[in-house]
Parts: sequence; C-alpha cells; structure tokens
Amino acid sequence: MPAGHVDVGELPVAGLIREAIEELGIIIKPKDAQLVHTMYRTKHDETGDRIDLFFVVRKWAKEITNAEPHKCDDIHWFLVDSLPENMMHHVKDAITNMENGVLYSELDLGHIVRSPKTP
Repeated sequence: MPAGHVDVGELPVAGLIREAIEELGIIIKPKDAQLVHTMYRTKHDETGDRIDLFFVVRKWAKEITNAEPHKCDDIHWFLVDSLPENMMHHVKDAITNMENGVLYSELDLGHIVRSPKTP
C-alpha cells in the first residue's frame, strides 16, 4: 500500500496524488479518491502521534510501476484474505476495518480500539 506524509501546506488529497506519482508513477484525480478509514495512532517513534487517512482509488491514469525501486523491492496485488505476513500491523488492521465498514479506529501502543460499524 503506498504511503507517505502530507507536506507542510499540502492538503491530504494533494498528498495522496503526489505520493501516487512519486511511488507508483500514476495520476489520480481528486474526485477518484474516496476516504474509507481514519486511524489515530499514539506516539510510536520520535515523530509523535499520527492520524492516518486511508483512501480507495479505483481509477487512475498510466500504468502502475515501482517508481521508487531504491525504497521498495517490489509491487504486487494481493487478495484481502491473502495479505502478506510482513505488512505493517496498523495497515493490516486498517484494511480489516475497511472491509468491515469501520470508518475510525485508534491504536494505542499496540492495542486497537475500533469504533462501531457504520450504519
């Protein structure tokens, strides 16, 4: 799953679009990005607390490529029920939440607190 930080003065969807170009070589239009999960994580490293925004994008321009081979070994598609073992645990949990219709969750030093399923 491509990921990154929002730059100073940058809005989250603009950051998503920039990261998609940098990491995957694809062009995303803002209207094609759908927010599907938000996760709050307490301080897990020197950068402090985080709010992660997870988007689904089903339409893009250009072919997906590994645009950062110096940072990423390979890119693969996986079925949700066959995710790799070496995923970051918060990403795997976010995917589970998305699949279950959970819009918001919190991660407190490894303990996950989920919000109720959306109606």
